[in-house]
Amino acid sequence: GRSWGDRVLALVDGPPLRRLKALGAVGGMAYWKADGKVADYYREAYELAQKSGDTAARAETAYNYAFVFSIERIGVPADRELSRQYLAESLGAFREIGDPAATGRAAWALAITYVNGSHSREELLLGRQYGTEALLEHRALSERNLFDEGWDLHVLGLAALKLIEVDEAADRFREALGLFVAAADTSGIVLMLSNIAEVARQRGDLERHDVLVGAWSALSERTGVGLVDVYSATEGRLSRADIPAERRPALDRGLSMTTDAAVAYALET
Repeated sequence: GRSWGDRVLALVDGPPLRRLKALGAVGGMAYWKADGKVADYYREAYELAQKSGDTAARAETAYNYAFVFSIERIGVPADRELSRQYLAESLGAFREIGDPAATGRAAWALAITYVNGSHSREELLLGRQYGTEALLEHRALSERNLFDEGWDLHVLGLAALKLIEVDEAADRFREALGLFVAAADTSGIVLMLSNIAEVARQRGDLERHDVLVGAWSALSERTGVGLVDVYSATEGRLSRADIPAERRPALDRGLSMTTDAAVAYALET
């Protein structure tokens, strides 16, 4: 997909809004691969939108560009204050055009800036507040968007996990995993397997943790989803290389699982 996207960008030389769509698509793929080049794509899109005078385009590109600074990645240092600045711009523009679904996404993204990489109780509670707003906005829509609801539940579960409300975190992550499976969203499935592994780790169930690390690692390798590697660095999560030799059998069980088997295992209580 990334290769095709770059070919499209090499061809497109016309109205700015046409190139904007191509930049958004390629930027999205770069983001999920945890590729630092995402900054180049999203910056150009944001600058084009500013010149276009199109409020919807400005809202969308500000939203995307904010993610460049939301978490640490190769070549792009995290800057949560800058991320919040772009998200506030996006939120205001989405409200201006009256788009409740997108308004919910912007509120969710603000929640992420307060929860990812943070262990401050004040920030975690603020993140939970924005995440709750986002979930309420999305669940009030007449047509459900499983992707948006899944990510709302992710940030709420992550906040609960860091607030040591482990049972709530587990419930949020399992519900999100079910939604991502229904939406066939591989990125969400990989991250929820990692999240549920962290629940097991906090509960002291290292065997379950290690199986799930193997499961998400295998799925990540099969699909190219690299976002969990960023979480490993920013949230102190263990990767397959960190599992000691004496715990390797559990890791190997996870590595050999199919996606369906991994999901079923993660959903067990």
